[in-house]
Amino acid sequence: MARGCLCGMLAAEIESSPEKVRQAVQAFFKANENWLAKILAEGEAQDTLDAGGKPEAATRALYAALQGSLLACRLFQTRARLEEVAEAVRQPVDTPVDNSVKNA
Repeated sequence: MARGCLCGMLAAEIESSPEKVRQAVQAFFKANENWLAKILAEGEAQDTLDAGGKPEAATRALYAALQGSLLACRLFQTRARLEEVAEAVRQPVDTPVDNSVKNA
């Protein structure tokens, strides 16, 4: 069974946590988001990734999708939710459609 992310679980219940816990969880999220934004920006610079010119926004969307899928894995007692998000992330985003193949 999927274990999930401890900080994600804490974030889900943050309203009942002390301010020091909130700050620590925020620091964890920010550190991970900063790392991922750096990776996406490097990928864009090398023309190997497309974050739409907005690596910070793409990072937040990706991170939210992954954290949400971890919560859903626990709820539905299956890893399928995480695997679906991981597969979607691996797919090319802005691949041009070859209409000549469709119209053939």
